Amino acid sequence: MPIRQKVPAELAHEIRSELLPRLAALGVALVQADYSGYQGKGGIDMLGFIDQAGAPIDVEQADPFLTSHVRDVLAEFLPDGFEEAEGGQGDLLLEVSTGTFRLDHERNFISTRSSSREWTV
Repeated sequence: MPIRQKVPAELAHEIRSELLPRLAALGVALVQADYSGYQGKGGIDMLGFIDQAGAPIDVEQADPFLTSHVRDVLAEFLPDGFEEAEGGQGDLLLEVSTGTFRLDHERNFISTRSSSREWTV
């Protein structure tokens, strides 16, 4: 069961009033991001936008600024220190219709530990 966390009010307002409506207007139902880090470096490696039928949407072509904005917002949900020491990796999903973020994170040690988180804005 994921751990539910509260989103800071200012960030939640920005997501609800600006980001989600813009994504919905382009037909985006789901945003998928893969991230990884190691030895002090890392970030979002892959960012995908999916419509209701499961087909990819080229948001970069439709609105290049929106892609950058999405990256910045998603970076706020990445776990602290995921890029330190042996690093970590995971998936971050945003369900546009509900405003729910889900983070599935793996932190690397000698072995891998997994955790899940979910946010609703």
